Amino acid sequence: MAELGVVDGWAPDQNPNVNSGPDRGHSHSTDKVIMPGDVIQTDFGIGVHGVWVSDIQRFAYVLRPGESEAPSDMQERWQYAREASRAAKAAMRPGALGWDVDRAQREVLRRHRSIPIIWSTGHPVGYWAHDVGPRLGGATFGSPPFGDAARELRPGQTFAFDGFFGWSSEDGTTKTISVEEMVVITDDGAEWLIDPQEEWVLISSEN
Repeated sequence: MAELGVVDGWAPDQNPNVNSGPDRGHSHSTDKVIMPGDVIQTDFGIGVHGVWVSDIQRFAYVLRPGESEAPSDMQERWQYAREASRAAKAAMRPGALGWDVDRAQREVLRRHRSIPIIWSTGHPVGYWAHDVGPRLGGATFGSPPFGDAARELRPGQTFAFDGFFGWSSEDGTTKTISVEEMVVITDDGAEWLIDPQEEWVLISSEN
């Protein structure tokens, strides 16, 4: 970041924020030891030109000894999260409500039997990582559009949004994939600001 002349997109002690283990929402990294079979989430943003901020997340899977790929159930979860992300992007266009984008993703989650996801699909990004404008949310429990989720998307707006999929673990905790991408609204849809993450980052646990 120093070499490129950019600054932290938010508080430096949370950027990048690297987490593993059960869901905890937006919070500091912990002293949990990352183990084989874990999913790692990295949330990172920068400030550029002294004005604009970015906000993305990337996911990795730590291979168990003998694995060359994540187990089939984990691969399916990743694919469902990616499918949900693409459904949300397809719903982004001028005149759509933030609620419409959220609903598009949640239809995919229901079809694949994700646990309910309490977080909104996405948010505007501009001078701040979480800026003002249409909230890509509100459809969690079938509620009608209201508040910021009832605002229309407009060309030139930028959004960070997540592709979700969540599941319950045997110990009763939950885990959610929430790979976060950024788009700009165009005259007829939405355009990626950077290439989206298509596959896991696979990390070997063997020396």
